[in-house]
Amino acid sequence: MVVPIEVEWEEPDGTKVKEQARAKNISVNGALLQMHNFPARNTEVSLRNTLCGESVKARIGAIRRARDGKLSGVVVELLERSESFWGLTFQLQHATEQLAEIEKALPQHLSDMDSRVLRSLREAVEELRRTTGAVQEWQELALDGKSAYPVLEHLSSARVDRATHLLQELIADIDAGELSTESKDFANLARAVERLFERMTRGPATVRDSG
Repeated sequence: MVVPIEVEWEEPDGTKVKEQARAKNISVNGALLQMHNFPARNTEVSLRNTLCGESVKARIGAIRRARDGKLSGVVVELLERSESFWGLTFQLQHATEQLAEIEKALPQHLSDMDSRVLRSLREAVEELRRTTGAVQEWQELALDGKSAYPVLEHLSSARVDRATHLLQELIADIDAGELSTESKDFANLARAVERLFERMTRGPATVRDSG
């Protein structure tokens, strides 16, 4: 995960400095900043997330260097832990991790739970993980000045996979007598499937000339 950050601080002589950075290894307590110029250790700085505009106060915790002496990053510690400062992607990532922990714990505490409930939870976790990855990939490509639209192709492909899987699950549930096809919901589903089939048999869409 990469987040663009604007770092601002004041040097001992009173000079105010503003530097662009990229935050990695992010947590609610801080991150590793990649930046060209940086203040001394223990310097208090102001961080601004350029994606969402939110600002926080932080402190330079350490300067990390590789074995060859090259700068690998600047450790920054937030004065107050924050989940919202790092933006939506971090919050989605954090929520995914929490759901994954719940998923692992459920079979131990609720051994009599229906397998379909656990399966639905796993699918929800996987869907959130996929969406989080897409948002993250979009941001990183945009930061590098590259076209982010290929991410949409991946999401479209994933939607087709999910729809196929869900339809197969519904067929299995109907065959097992676990679902009734006599409800209004299934009537709506049948019409939607018919429209989808009719649209698929017409072939790919053609772009009309606006001129």
